[in-house]
Amino acid sequence: MFRTTGFNSIRTLAARLAYFKAVSGGMLASLPLTLRLRGKSTTMSHRTPIYYVDLTTPAGMSLEQAIVQAGEEDERRKQLGFDQWALDEAAREGYAAGAFEESEEEGAAVVEEFYPDADGQETQADEASRATLEAKLERRLRRQGSGSQEIHEVRARPSESAARSRF
Repeated sequence: MFRTTGFNSIRTLAARLAYFKAVSGGMLASLPLTLRLRGKSTTMSHRTPIYYVDLTTPAGMSLEQAIVQAGEEDERRKQLGFDQWALDEAAREGYAAGAFEESEEEGAAVVEEFYPDADGQETQADEASRATLEAKLERRLRRQGSGSQEIHEVRARPSESAARSRF
């Protein structure tokens, strides 16, 4: 599932969907597309990368090839009795009725994702992520033949290692 509050991602996706729908003659549903994470930096971001998502044709496929493939897929679906218009209409009605909104169970995950703990305590997801990263780093260090001191330093939380470097 893709969630974002990033203006660049939302604007890029909306523009790309409109472009691909127009250029394919309305065959957006059968057009082969790839979701890509891209980065850019600007003077406003102080040259720090800003990441956003973009829609493109699959690697190695030109736009013309994608449109031809979409036309073939659209014809195949029509022959099988697939009604894209009815599916699109059902989706519009579902969105209008709020059927695709997050459930109560997902609400906590959304809040945690966009509003992490303000008191600096790690969440369970943070702890699990850190544990996975630690395991990967330990394996890499062992392969390189590094000593246990380096592994211990990797395990230290950023706040702990920062406190140690001050003294």
